[in-house]
Amino acid sequence: MWKTCSVCGKIHKYNEKCKKRVSKRRQSEADDLRAKNKWHEKSKQVRDHFLFCLMCYDKDRRFVYNNLEVHHIVPLAEDPSGLLDDSNLCPLCPSCHKKADALNSEYSRDYLRQLVARYQSNPPRFEGAEI
Repeated sequence: MWKTCSVCGKIHKYNEKCKKRVSKRRQSEADDLRAKNKWHEKSKQVRDHFLFCLMCYDKDRRFVYNNLEVHHIVPLAEDPSGLLDDSNLCPLCPSCHKKADALNSEYSRDYLRQLVARYQSNPPRFEGAEI
């Protein structure tokens, strides 16, 4: 009897193991932290509080609210204790998140902290926003 191998995609005898091994990517400590339920709950809380990308609103007064991601201003690799810290979390659209994560980003950590502080207590709302 023969079977299709889930590792390499070739056909092998049923009781014969594939010689090709799958290398598992080693997860970093930051990946482990992001996998926790506490992080998923906090991320949802931040996205529900702000409802839109802070950088798009600050630059162009545009409310971009689709596919929001939560950015760690100080990366978890540098400071894992900032995982759930409100002042370290900034909601961004995927485009702005890539810009903020870039090595030579035009958006400094201080700028992102100021955005979060400015809108934390009173985020602007657009018509029809559910609170």
